[in-house]
Amino acid sequence: TKIHEVRATDDHATIMAEGLLRNINLIGRLRISDLVVDGMDAQPTLRFTRDGDIYGYVQLTQRGSIDVNDSTGSCRLRPGSHVRMSGVKNITVQNGGELIIDHASRITRTSAQEIDVKDNASMRVLAGAKAHIGARVRVRAGSSLVIEDSAVVFLHDLIVEAGGTFKVMEGAHVAFG
Repeated sequence: TKIHEVRATDDHATIMAEGLLRNINLIGRLRISDLVVDGMDAQPTLRFTRDGDIYGYVQLTQRGSIDVNDSTGSCRLRPGSHVRMSGVKNITVQNGGELIIDHASRITRTSAQEIDVKDNASMRVLAGAKAHIGARVRVRAGSSLVIEDSAVVFLHDLIVEAGGTFKVMEGAHVAFG
């Protein structure tokens, strides 16, 4: 099955999506809300190459994935958002991209999916946020996971490889389990 692409190529262009996304890549500045990313026949991806946001509930099924890619790419899980990984693909943050977790946000999984932070990328839980990260986070060399001041985070599983950074700022609390 052929995968189709929709790109926001201009600095001011934004793709807004909700509903069902099947076998289509969305690339650029994304504003996503209440979306099922379904890859029955292909591997659809939400590729954040500019600053973007997730609001509400996003479910990654089959081969659906999220890729925060490029030093100008960021994805912010807005307050109350929930990303559920129920397919076979991971969330990837790479090439200087940043995944930002805001208050009352959750990332959950159904099996062995993980959040892979690599190639000088970062994942950050904002100051004062209370967040649930129910997926394995893998921080590779040159990349970081930062829990900012006064954040309270439940972190299911964490692997920090040699050269990776896990930093908990003063007043923050992290519970593993």
